[in-house]
Amino acid sequence: MMEEEKIRVLVAGDRRVGKTSLVLSMVGKEMPRDLPAQVGPQVISPEVMRSHLATEIIDSIADPSELQDLVRSSSVVVLVYDITREETIEGLHTQWLPMIQSVSKEVPVIIIANKIDLLDTLEEEDRVDRHRIQRVLRRLLRDFPQVEMGLECAAARNKNIPAILFCAQRVVLHPLGPLYKTNERELTEPFKRALKRIFRICDKDGNGLLSDEELAGFQKEVFSTELTPEDIRGIKQVINSEIGEASNRMAEITQEGFIALQKKCIEMMKIQNCWIILK
Repeated sequence: MMEEEKIRVLVAGDRRVGKTSLVLSMVGKEMPRDLPAQVGPQVISPEVMRSHLATEIIDSIADPSELQDLVRSSSVVVLVYDITREETIEGLHTQWLPMIQSVSKEVPVIIIANKIDLLDTLEEEDRVDRHRIQRVLRRLLRDFPQVEMGLECAAARNKNIPAILFCAQRVVLHPLGPLYKTNERELTEPFKRALKRIFRICDKDGNGLLSDEELAGFQKEVFSTELTPEDIRGIKQVINSEIGEASNRMAEITQEGFIALQKKCIEMMKIQNCWIILK
C-alpha cells in the first residue's frame, strides 16, 4: 500500500499546544530546559518501529497557510490541541482541518489532546467532559471524514506517546477510510462488496451460510491459525450481539453476520485484520 520509502508524520497545531515536546517525546529525546520553538525532522528507524519503513516526524510552524506543501508530502497529519485552551480546539474546526481538506482529501488525520497532565488546572465541568477527546471528536468526525481517531497524551511527561506512534503507522499502512465511514459509522460500499465476494468464496457448498468447518477454513487460509470450538462460539456471540439473534438463528453464519463481524473488528481497532482479509 505504501510506495514511499518512509512514513512522513506531520505534527501541526496552534502555538504552544506542545508540538515540539511531542516530536521530541516520539523519538525518545529528553526535553531541553530551553525548548526551541521548532526542531528539525526526526527519523525513527524501521527496527525501532518494527516495520519495513522508517518514520520521519516533521515539526511545524503554527500557521496553516504556510503548511500546504508539507501536507501534500505527508503520509499522515497529527493535529494537536491543548486540552487547557478552548481556542486551540476551535481552531481545529475553523482553520486546520479546512486547510488540510482543501490541500488533500486523502491524507489521514489523528487528533491529539495534549497536556492531560494539566487537567487539575481546569474547572470541574471542563475536566470531566468538554475538552476531552471523545467530545471533541464527535463534531470533527461528522464534518471531516479524514479524521480517523483521537488520543490524549502528556508530551512533557511522555504519557501515551507509543500509542500515537503506533496509530500514525497504522493509519498509513492500514487506512480506515477505504473501509469505514467514520461520520456514519458504516462500512463503505466497496468494502461490503469485497466482503460479499470473500463470503461466497468461503461458502464451499454454496448454501449461503458458513458452517463451522468453512469458518475454520477461512481462518486457517487467511490468518494461518486454528479456531477452537470455543473461538467459534465466541465469534457467533459477537455476531448475535451486533445483528440480533433473530437474524442469525442457525448454527451457521449468514452473509449479514460475516459482514457485521468485520464491522465489529474495525470498531475494536482491529483494522489490520480487515486488510489481511482483503489480500
